[in-house]
Amino acid sequence: MARSSASRYRLVLLVAAVISVVLGTNAMALFGTNVIFSEVSGTVIKNGKPVEGAKVLQITLWSKPGEVPEKAVLTDKNGQFSFPEISRPAGFSNFLPGEITIVQKINIEFDGKEYRGWLNTKTNYEREGERNRPLRFICDLDHTPSNTGDDFGVCRLA
Repeated sequence: MARSSASRYRLVLLVAAVISVVLGTNAMALFGTNVIFSEVSGTVIKNGKPVEGAKVLQITLWSKPGEVPEKAVLTDKNGQFSFPEISRPAGFSNFLPGEITIVQKINIEFDGKEYRGWLNTKTNYEREGERNRPLRFICDLDHTPSNTGDDFGVCRLA
C-alpha cells in the first residue's frame, strides 16, 4: 500500500512539473483571480451638497445573464457609497481563446429620477484594469451626462 501512495505522489509531482513547463510563467494564472469589477467608491452630490438616501446600483454584464447579480446600496449622510470587488477564480478561463468583454454600469436613483452614473466596457481581468487606477467617483446629479474620456455619465473619476 505504501508503494502505491508513493507512486501516486510521484505522478502528481510529474504532472505538476509538466504543467509548469508547458504553461511557464502563466501557470500562476491557473490559480489566480479574475477581477470582473474592481472595488468602487464614490460620493453623490446635488446642488454641491452630499445626497443622503440615493439608491446606487452596480450592474455587471458578463458571461451568461444573471451570472453576476445586480447590487444596490443607499448613500449615507455624506453621500458616500461603495461596492466590494467582484471576482471569480481564474481556473482554465485565462487559457481559452476569446475576447474579454465585461459591461459595467453604475446607475443612481434619487427623487423619482434615474441617472446613468457610469458606463464602461472592461476588456481584461486585472484589478483596477478599468482605468489603471482606483474607481473613486464624484457623481454630480446636476452634471450633464457625457460620453468622452473617462466620463460616461454623471459620475467622473475623482
